[in-house]
Amino acid sequence: MPAQLQRRLTIFLALLGLVAAALLAHWFFVSRFVETTDNAYVQGEITRVSSQLAARIDEVLVHDNQHVEKGQLLVRLEADDFRLAVERARANLATREAERTQAQSKLTQQASLIAASQADLAASQATLGRAQLDLSRAQTLRKPGYVSEERVTTLVADSHVARSRVSKAQADLDAQRQQVDTLNAELKRLDALLATARAELAQAELNLSRTEIHAPISGLVGQRSARNGQFVQAGAYLLSVVPDEDIWIQANFKETQIGRMHAGQPAELVFDSFPDTPIEGRVDSLFAASGAQFSLLPPDNATGNFTKVVQRIPVKLTFSADNPLRGKIRPGMSVLVKVSLKAEASGG
Repeated sequence: MPAQLQRRLTIFLALLGLVAAALLAHWFFVSRFVETTDNAYVQGEITRVSSQLAARIDEVLVHDNQHVEKGQLLVRLEADDFRLAVERARANLATREAERTQAQSKLTQQASLIAASQADLAASQATLGRAQLDLSRAQTLRKPGYVSEERVTTLVADSHVARSRVSKAQADLDAQRQQVDTLNAELKRLDALLATARAELAQAELNLSRTEIHAPISGLVGQRSARNGQFVQAGAYLLSVVPDEDIWIQANFKETQIGRMHAGQPAELVFDSFPDTPIEGRVDSLFAASGAQFSLLPPDNATGNFTKVVQRIPVKLTFSADNPLRGKIRPGMSVLVKVSLKAEASGG
């Protein structure tokens, strides 16, 4: 072998050894403490805004991709029918209140009627007592002949009349007392009707307030289907609000990668849209089950032939809202995730 060729071969083998040593050192000091996946995407709790009423849209106050703040008015529905419903509910409540006031007045007046009946009963009893006393005296004087039979007969009749009046006065008093129970029952019925009327008014006012639809969160308007003049049913989808800050990363690691992974470990997040601007993240938590368990048809490996497939375990990663890509990250973006396991290794 020529000396020049032997020298080149030696240099090549030396360079190959250096590369191999560098790769081995990189694996030993870095790679074995890093788990990587590109099966990761930005997630966010996108809020679907719907109508709670069946009504015509009066005005849509936002446009596609507009940023809105929490509580900002998005859509206004025609409110005339709901204002009339509020007025009807208020009138019904006023009627019920007047009926209860009248019943309460009758109950108060009933105390006076009872007192009058008691006085009438007392007077009737006094009259009966006097009639019985006169009759007793007349019967005593009748034997010597001092009182005629006609007088005695008249006093007997007067006694019966007085006793009848006592019975009538007692019956009137009992009726007046029973009327108190009737009026109390009527008050309870009117109280129930009042509660119903107040509930109907509250519902009518709530429906009126629902004619103005506000943003439940801050974010960007997306998939807007609401249009001016459109009639919508209760529950009809109007638009979505995509959060601009409350977002995270869902990284689907193989089950063989998560053995040393736990909450709190740092991570590097590289977005496909911004490959030159990696940001720092942190493992928030591991999902409760593999992604296959949440699918429409979860696998059942207890039947038929079995083929082992490495499962994916979703991992939630969060990142600071104050990052170089603030305002640019959108749910659905693809991400390359690198989780550092050194914290677990150094922590022992």
